[in-house]
Amino acid sequence: MNIICVYSVDTYTTAPWTMSNDPTVEKPLFSPTEIPFGLSAISSVLNAEGHDVQLVVVNPSTPLEELFRDQIEKHKPGLVALTAVSSQFPKIKEVTDVVKGIDSELFVFLGGSHATLAPDDAIAHETVDAICIGEGDHAVLEVARQLGDQGWVSGVPNVWVKHPKALESRTTGARQATEVTAISDLPHPDCQTGTTVEDKGAFELERNPNGPFIEDLDSLPHVDREMWEPWIANPNEEVSIIVGRGCPFKCTYCANHALAKISDGTFVRFRSPEDIISEIDSVSCQYPEVDRMYLEVETMGADITLAHDLFAKLAIYNTSRENPLRYWMNLAVHSSFMKNEEKVRAFFTACAKANVSSLNIGLESGSERVRKEILRRPRYSNKEIIEFSRIAREHGVGITLYVLMGLPGETHADYKDTVRVAREMKPDNVFLSIFAPYPGTDLYETSVEMGLIPDDGPDVISERFKATLDLPGFSRRRVRFENVLFWFKVFRGNWSFPRIVAHTVKAFIRPYRPVWAFYTYLSRTSAFVGRLKRWYRVKVAGISPSYVEPTKVNQI
Repeated sequence: MNIICVYSVDTYTTAPWTMSNDPTVEKPLFSPTEIPFGLSAISSVLNAEGHDVQLVVVNPSTPLEELFRDQIEKHKPGLVALTAVSSQFPKIKEVTDVVKGIDSELFVFLGGSHATLAPDDAIAHETVDAICIGEGDHAVLEVARQLGDQGWVSGVPNVWVKHPKALESRTTGARQATEVTAISDLPHPDCQTGTTVEDKGAFELERNPNGPFIEDLDSLPHVDREMWEPWIANPNEEVSIIVGRGCPFKCTYCANHALAKISDGTFVRFRSPEDIISEIDSVSCQYPEVDRMYLEVETMGADITLAHDLFAKLAIYNTSRENPLRYWMNLAVHSSFMKNEEKVRAFFTACAKANVSSLNIGLESGSERVRKEILRRPRYSNKEIIEFSRIAREHGVGITLYVLMGLPGETHADYKDTVRVAREMKPDNVFLSIFAPYPGTDLYETSVEMGLIPDDGPDVISERFKATLDLPGFSRRRVRFENVLFWFKVFRGNWSFPRIVAHTVKAFIRPYRPVWAFYTYLSRTSAFVGRLKRWYRVKVAGISPSYVEPTKVNQI
């Protein structure tokens, strides 16, 4: 079957002569680290089963009608599979409207965190035929098989599907009318115990129970990266390798605590070191210029024994290479780990041997009250996380912090604690985000209960870069002000003044999409600006030419 997979991003570039709308945007992803593993896994399993998969990436300035009319006429798909986080759902709804407007018979299948965490909202959209709840690796194969064999979908675990009262089968070739007045008339070859049916008027909604989590991640095909190349501005930049799925912690602002309840079985899973290194080697052969890889997992500390095993085998693998690869990854610091300094130092020694050059760790807030009462973070004191950062520096491992601000219940005094602790940690960089309330998370519900979210929902434009909530002890205006000045307050005396100014200016312009788009356009297309940036990094900011600026990656 011919299938189109659709991904959407909020970033876009514009030519200086058009500013707000460039109809020729072709490469909205900066580097391979921006490849989403959810949709990549779906497209890879479909390709492995012999389906012909085409990828489309859209952004705010994509001419949807023109693009999808061309794609549909050229590839004649039988299935359009899309993914969306909550902030991207409005754009994805535009896509489904356009697709159905071009060919109303196309089957539109939506997955991703929004479909999983807000399924009633997702399936309610008129031009969505079915949604996937949770992992879709197996579900999408069965959906494609049933569409090809019988023209409709029924009884697929993890899938909610609409059945119109007047159904036409979507068989290949001439469409054949089928006399169906109710879902009970449909065959259910694989119908699950627990399937429910609800009459929605124009259609009947079939809700199937979820299957268990996929435990053997090694059984899944490696990501098909070649299909993403046309959409990436710098395909030879650092790449991401998926290490595992799931997170053992239950932070209120993150979707993982909700995703863990979706299915039975083990939520936190890892690939074997052998399978990880097999993909690393394959990617390295495919992209020989790449010298740094992001080992993507929620926290490598979820299984310290496996982490040490992986590090040892990465060290052996690097000895076989003329140019050893560098790696970086996420790690959650917690008190049970920090109470044994010998264990901590052994971890960093293993990191150094494996050429792990940097770790991303979540400070999130410097207020221990906020971390405990609002964020439900793994337990660690400010003293412990500052000490962790100090030991990392001793072993030559860089630290990049995740920091949140503008949280429900956070005060300006709490934020001052964040600045103080971040400054004492002396990180190499910071991923600074303004809190964005995601439906389905506990902190979203807290925001609703506190009356912080309007009836029409939160403003999702420029999420993480623009203040969403107006807090009693930390106003939206103050959050915006502190977001811009963060770099000066945290890095003065540690970074060069020009480097601080550069980050401050970027923080100021980031919420203004046309301005940010113009900056991005120049960064990606102008050779002069490229040379200027390199000069600034080395001569002004004092950054080593070998240093790679960490890339913020999508965890969901």
